[in-house]
Amino acid sequence: SIPAIMLAFEKADDDIMEDTPANRSNSSFFTPFLIAKMLISAIAKSIIMLIVYIYYAKTYDTATAGSLLFIFLIGNELLYSLSCRNLKKSVINRHIFDNKRLTIGIFSILIIQIIVLTTSISKYFIVTNLSLKSVLFIIGACLFNFIIGELIKPIYNKFMDASYEVADKVEFIHPARFLFNAGKTPKTWNNKMLNDRHFKILKYWEDGKKVFENTDIKAGVAV
Repeated sequence: SIPAIMLAFEKADDDIMEDTPANRSNSSFFTPFLIAKMLISAIAKSIIMLIVYIYYAKTYDTATAGSLLFIFLIGNELLYSLSCRNLKKSVINRHIFDNKRLTIGIFSILIIQIIVLTTSISKYFIVTNLSLKSVLFIIGACLFNFIIGELIKPIYNKFMDASYEVADKVEFIHPARFLFNAGKTPKTWNNKMLNDRHFKILKYWEDGKKVFENTDIKAGVAV
């Protein structure tokens, strides 16, 4: 597809050379984090699709409901191509549209879909003509699902950075993987924290269950 081709022009992350080398004995692409993200995303999509189909099938007809679900699936795939720019860090920031080729490709397909499905030319493609309001509603649902997917990515490092801007002294209890330069937080951020002379570990539990029961926090918990 066009978005997939445009991803080939994506610039490499600044900290890519600091990533831990992949385990060559493990050829599986599906990491636990990626599996969890896919499952949560699939569940969220299924719930939204079910609600949309039931509502529009009762309010209008099954043809309209089916056409809107088709838009929902396309919209999600287009937005997922944005998410693929970085599987570790959220792409919801001021650099989200840096890849101009990808951005043009996504918006071009989206505009074509809207024109085909909301104008009189829809009859030439044997699809149901839809109201612009309904299409915009579905696009909003796609954006909601996209934002939920991005929030699944590790963001506690952003909370820590933000706290330093509002206070001289801060205290957090959080996963301790970054203390070993591991986990999903950016390697540059890990190194910045580990080399910060103002940063101090007050308490560390190797077994996170001692702090939060019925959990499995890899590498423990630190204060």
